[in-house]
Amino acid sequence: MTPPPCQTVASRGHALIVSALLAAALLTAAGCTREPPSSHGDILGDSLNGVSAFVGLLRDRGHSVSAASSVSESALARRDAAIVFVAGPGPIDDVAAGHLESFLARPGSQWILLVGRDGDWAVDYWRFVAGREDLTAIQRQRARDNLQQAKDSLEEWYRDLPASTFIARFSAADLTVRAEGSDGGEINVTIRSGGDGEGITLPGHWTWRRGVDPGAADGVEWEVDGAALLVRSIDDTSGDTILVLGSDMPLLNAGLVDGGNRQIAAALVNLVPVGAEVALFGSSQWRPGSQDDEAKEGAWRLVTVPPHPWIAAQLLLGLLLFCWSRAPIFGRARVRPAAAVRDFGHHVDALGRLLAKGGDTATSAALLAEWDRIGRPGAGHGGGDRPEKGKLDIQPEARTR
Repeated sequence: MTPPPCQTVASRGHALIVSALLAAALLTAAGCTREPPSSHGDILGDSLNGVSAFVGLLRDRGHSVSAASSVSESALARRDAAIVFVAGPGPIDDVAAGHLESFLARPGSQWILLVGRDGDWAVDYWRFVAGREDLTAIQRQRARDNLQQAKDSLEEWYRDLPASTFIARFSAADLTVRAEGSDGGEINVTIRSGGDGEGITLPGHWTWRRGVDPGAADGVEWEVDGAALLVRSIDDTSGDTILVLGSDMPLLNAGLVDGGNRQIAAALVNLVPVGAEVALFGSSQWRPGSQDDEAKEGAWRLVTVPPHPWIAAQLLLGLLLFCWSRAPIFGRARVRPAAAVRDFGHHVDALGRLLAKGGDTATSAALLAEWDRIGRPGAGHGGGDRPEKGKLDIQPEARTR
């Protein structure tokens, strides 16, 4: 069967992002000292569990996307679609849910996708690195230590995870933990148009532990081995649509390295309304504070989010150099004799030397005669005969010094 358009892989720009991530993984595996970050839900940077590549995929498909780390009213302004990656176990906190409910209450049709956290790509990454044959004993042991640390962190997260939890108070769907889990092999995602029909099957590759328990009125859009992966939670008379995706693994940076996962991510992007302006949130965590605090935080993030620190450092260095260039020179000031500037005789001597270099004796004689006629400064004669400005009468008689 010919794959429909939703099965096509990401565009060239998205493929470059994925290729860069894969190259970074191979370089690190080959023994580079830099280890990739693995924090969950980062909207910038190359974290294994970040969402920057997915943001690039949305933009490649023609969507205007604004990305933020937490749900806020200002980020939802003038947007008609919202995608929320829930970094915690759920549900979304009341403040973030209130912002989303206000978003749904606007006139017109709104679209929301809620994505649950399902795992940690750091486990798969370090398992891959530790299995390479071209590592030294020290590098292999370090990779194994990082693998064990990532496993322990993930198991601790799942140990405190409820078996079933609702993701938002306005959604009937629940996020559920699958008891049987999966062993990281390939899984088949069945996609049905509108929840009916035979649909198509796309191959994915991730350790799937979390799905969705749909409500009585919810429609199952995607399935994995008969269990719901994506449900349409609400499609009321106002035209608003809420989708709940159980697992975020195929949408994260490291997950998009796999070709099947890229097809699944592309199929999900195709569900976003055409031409929609999207607000994407890396997590649903809300930081309490006033609007002034939010404004201060935004200014601080402008300086702290890469690559802004490097830009700010260069601006600060340039400012310091400018101030240094304008600063006074330290030490004892050199005082020049003031009498030398006020002594008019120095100027006369300078003019005489200049005229002597020219060799024009007639002009020199005329200037000296005029100087003698009108009187030198401080002399007792000639002061009252000073001619008007511009009417000097230069006499032709000569004079020697």
